[in-house]
Amino acid sequence: MTMNGAENIKKEMLEEAQQEVEKIQKEVAEKIDVLKKEHGSIRDAYETQRKHEIARAAALLTDKTLARTRLQVKRNYLIEREKVVESIVKSASKVSHSDKVYQNYLKALVNEHVGSLKGKITIHCNSKDVSYVSGLVDGIAVEEADIDGGIIVENDAGKKINESFLESIERRMDMVREVVVKHLGK
Repeated sequence: MTMNGAENIKKEMLEEAQQEVEKIQKEVAEKIDVLKKEHGSIRDAYETQRKHEIARAAALLTDKTLARTRLQVKRNYLIEREKVVESIVKSASKVSHSDKVYQNYLKALVNEHVGSLKGKITIHCNSKDVSYVSGLVDGIAVEEADIDGGIIVENDAGKKINESFLESIERRMDMVREVVVKHLGK
């Protein structure tokens, strides 16, 4: 019987050990489930954060691309607008030298600037205007110059008053642009 008793004790010990193993396995499985849930939550939070970062980066790229495109369109518009302004200025600088309005303009320039400089005065003008300007002044040299219209008044010290068409237009270019832009529409 002692054998039987030893076997019973052995059997009881094995059963207790088996129960202890099952208990430990159950605890480990529960901890693994908890860790899986925690890891899943962390992974989900990371994926959500990453999706938001990607969406922000995409929105920023879209905004940046749109801004660049708008800037390029604006730049092209300004280039074309400047071409129109230059074309208008070029057309405006072509005058009929025998036109009364132009001749009155020349007369006003001569009257305004001849007395402005001291010393011996020379008036430079377009070859088509030399005879007209010569008739406006006595004792003042009138010479031909390579200008579209208007005059350049110069004294013997080299001081000049440039009222040539192109120079006058250049000085008033901002005003010219403003008028052209108003007519073109902004």
